[in-house]
Amino acid sequence: MEYDAEDHHWHLKPTPTPASYEAALGFEQSVFGSHGRHLDGPSKVWIPIAVIYTFIVGFGMTTLFFQRFTHTARIRGYWLSSTSVIALHVYLTMILIEYPIRFWYVCAAEFWVMALIFPVGLGLYQLSNSRIISYYQSQQELLVMPKRNKKGRIPIWYTHPRAFLRYHKNMDFADKTRVFVYSTWCFAIFGCTLMYIGSINFHRGYGFFGEWSGKANCHRGPHGEWVPTAISQLLICWIWGPYTLWYARSIQDSHYWSIQTKINLIAGMPGTPLWMAFLYSNNPTVIAINRWFPHTGWFIPGIMTIQMGSIIFPLLDICRSPVYMAAVEGEHELNNLSSTTNALNQKFNKALTSMAAFENALENNVRPLLVWAANRNFTAADINFLVFVRNWKNHWGGPGRRNRVLTPNQACQRFEDAAVIFFTFINPTTSKVTVNIGDVTYRTISKYFVDVMPHDLSGEGTSFFSAQQQVAPWEKDEHTLQSPGVDGFDRARLHYVGADENHDDYDAIPKGFSLSVFDDAYNVIRDDIFYNTWLRYVNDLDTSSDATGPSDHKCTEACKHDSSTPSPLSELPEAHMRAARSPAT
Repeated sequence: MEYDAEDHHWHLKPTPTPASYEAALGFEQSVFGSHGRHLDGPSKVWIPIAVIYTFIVGFGMTTLFFQRFTHTARIRGYWLSSTSVIALHVYLTMILIEYPIRFWYVCAAEFWVMALIFPVGLGLYQLSNSRIISYYQSQQELLVMPKRNKKGRIPIWYTHPRAFLRYHKNMDFADKTRVFVYSTWCFAIFGCTLMYIGSINFHRGYGFFGEWSGKANCHRGPHGEWVPTAISQLLICWIWGPYTLWYARSIQDSHYWSIQTKINLIAGMPGTPLWMAFLYSNNPTVIAINRWFPHTGWFIPGIMTIQMGSIIFPLLDICRSPVYMAAVEGEHELNNLSSTTNALNQKFNKALTSMAAFENALENNVRPLLVWAANRNFTAADINFLVFVRNWKNHWGGPGRRNRVLTPNQACQRFEDAAVIFFTFINPTTSKVTVNIGDVTYRTISKYFVDVMPHDLSGEGTSFFSAQQQVAPWEKDEHTLQSPGVDGFDRARLHYVGADENHDDYDAIPKGFSLSVFDDAYNVIRDDIFYNTWLRYVNDLDTSSDATGPSDHKCTEACKHDSSTPSPLSELPEAHMRAARSPAT
């Protein structure tokens, strides 16, 4: 910057460029080439590239759309991932056709496209990346009981700034990413608006800094016009990107998700420095390159890598499922480790790849499978649901209660136990991690619990996965010992909507409710876990270990306890006294 003594203002020193419009045309041809307003040779290359690549991305996203209910697409968040890919592709298309439309793609248009569309695409892509950290952390919470896991109300930041900082510290990774991305978007919009209004470079008639540099040199932003958008890109890719990489460094899942995240994060880093270097450089070689290759073209490799990674890795994981299914059905021989089955790492033990072996593990020793699922497959909540439903049915329909008529109080307790399962694992508003069932199955189950609501929906309650109803809390955990007063989501946290105190408890049970209320969801999740978790788990074991032995994973705090710890899976969590009814309104 330099100080002007005449008008007493500081001015950004512009990049030295030819002053006249004619000289600028020869100085840099990347925007206003002297070839005439027609499709020249380079234009006939850029346009087919844009069309062909758009077709490839569209085909990949359409294929993923039809697989959006699979576990690998669901945990990644299909709609969020697709939105980020589409936003980045809109900007990528503008880069690819920038040279052919250089006569109509004016400076202000390029400025706002980069200021609005590109940061939105980068932000959505970072939000998509944050899901793996959030999923991994939530799965770990199913294994180790935290001291406290409250969802506190968001304080008013301008009234209690320190309270907001404490709240931000306790956020999960996805929420922290949202705060960072939204703040970056606000900064980019405010900074770019200020630059556009104030820079004389965009409009010759008004402004309060810079100078008119001509239509050809306007695209170079000689007075720092691109600084806000460059800063927003650096914040997202060079600040939050490495931060996410640090959290994801030890995650090794079975869905290629961690590999995809790391590759995408690294791919997004070189674009901004290269763009700025080729934008402001006056080196003759760089200028010669800029004649045919746009400055923003240096974003092309990173954006394409992000898009292809978001499409190829999920499809690659989806394509593995038929291999496992064929192995179970005996349609694929796995005898030669040097053949194509080398991708499976080891031979399948036919006895372990049966549904009977899977159900036996659920019944007798689910802990190794649960730990592996939490660390590698992100399906611990689904396994917990299976065990909960099985214990609930055994408790209320086992040999001791078979062919016995339940008293009204017992029937109400059975219904309330089912409501605990519903709000803990199925209801998307109250569950920490929801199980993977279809809309039809969800509506069929939810109709029985429309008149029941849990307390503390505002977020003042403790974690739904408390010591009382957690499937595998590794009892006597030090965290549990340190907080013995923690009460969880049990029947005491249920109340009936619009119920009268004098109304009979038995009448609150919906008609048609029975022990089969969860059967459809149980069967769907059991099959899904068998094919997508159990077979992967068996494949991940060493050839010398069996299905109930320790898995080959990076041990966490959840699995460092003594192996003789008694499993809590054989007993249904004991509930508190039934809650008092809410008075009728």
